[in-house]
Amino acid sequence: MRKKTVLNLDSRLSLLIDNAYFQCKPAEKPAISRRKVIEPWEAFVRKLLYQDLNKQNADKILKILRKLNWNDPKVESRIRKLFCKTSRFKFSSLDMAAFLTNELYRYYSEFGIYVVDYLLENIRLGLETNKFVQNQQRISEMKFLGELYNFKLIDHMVVFDTLYFILTFGHGTLTFLTK
Repeated sequence: MRKKTVLNLDSRLSLLIDNAYFQCKPAEKPAISRRKVIEPWEAFVRKLLYQDLNKQNADKILKILRKLNWNDPKVESRIRKLFCKTSRFKFSSLDMAAFLTNELYRYYSEFGIYVVDYLLENIRLGLETNKFVQNQQRISEMKFLGELYNFKLIDHMVVFDTLYFILTFGHGTLTFLTK
């Protein structure tokens, strides 16, 4: 390696020396990063919410979610984050996700408030960034917002304000609404 730095070598030869050196002495930092370790209870809840949730077993899943240790802040924060990832749910089961959110809100009011607040903030953020790859995520967020309204977790004014925000975002005031 010292000889490589001293001599002015062709890039091809420099690459050959680097390959030979790292074959003898591999890098200390692993090339493949380790995946985050998911606790078994979280993997179970993910499977229930993202794969198994449907109209037939929504009540069973609700009972299982209520049996979790909600006094542990780690458990509560993970469940909040799982419910906020609306694009992970099956599109056909978003209404059942809203049902679960509504039922859990009856027992844990902070949970429902957090999910609605995060959803509205994520809708606003999605409009501000306007990335094409997030279109399906935005559609699932809008459907989830509508389903939360159907279960009376949010008021109709929240839905109308969000729709008005979507219409007027980036355009100022609309002239046909002011006349």
